[in-house]
Amino acid sequence: MTVNSTLGLILSCIGMLAARAPRSFLLTVIAAIVLAAVWWWICINYSKLWNKRFHITAFHHVLCALASVATLLFTLTYVSLRYTRDIAAQAVDQWHKQLLKDQRFTDQTFLTAYQSVKGLNVENFANFPPPPAGKKIPLSQQVSRTTFAKTYADGACRDFQVKHAFLSRIIWPKAQVPTEAVEADMRRFFARNPGGTYMDVQGINLAANLIRNELEPQTARVVSLSRSTAALVFVLFQLIPFAVIGYAAYRDLKLTV
Repeated sequence: MTVNSTLGLILSCIGMLAARAPRSFLLTVIAAIVLAAVWWWICINYSKLWNKRFHITAFHHVLCALASVATLLFTLTYVSLRYTRDIAAQAVDQWHKQLLKDQRFTDQTFLTAYQSVKGLNVENFANFPPPPAGKKIPLSQQVSRTTFAKTYADGACRDFQVKHAFLSRIIWPKAQVPTEAVEADMRRFFARNPGGTYMDVQGINLAANLIRNELEPQTARVVSLSRSTAALVFVLFQLIPFAVIGYAAYRDLKLTV
């Protein structure tokens, strides 16, 4: 699942609302239709508050219809945005699984890690030829292990930014994983696995877990901001038909007085 736009996010949220809560979705649709109908009636008749003889034109009817459709879409969008976190979580999980199987990413990142560790000049590379012939990197020093892990974690972050540009701006806009996070993850790993080997997959998992940890606070903020923005856009859009019809009714009143 790739969510690379606001529209894509909204459509995914509406789809999840329909799939997970069909009863709630049906009630939301019914409520949206009722509100749209009421809003259409108000839009057509509100000018009669001061000009009972005014009759709206076909153009005004089109504006009222657009206002009605906007009301329906806004209601459905406002309710369905509660699934923003779930949509984002699904996208992150799917990306994570695919990245672990991505041989191209593995090969490119291994080459980068090999060059980065070798550039530290703290390891003996005599028996470790470069890829594609070589498949291993000497990691006897802590700085080498940290560099190795961070290379994979940073690579995973950049991959997420490329494949999920929209979500990355919401959840994890950073291009790198903090060194402190890498070192802390390595300490936890070796505490659980004394004498183990910190593999490349650990760096990928670290990046994915950091992105997941940002889901709750970031998506909660985004839902609130998205709903506020949707409400503002809705109000501004509704001002157009009401202003046009109101002005026409006012002019008609002046001409008939």
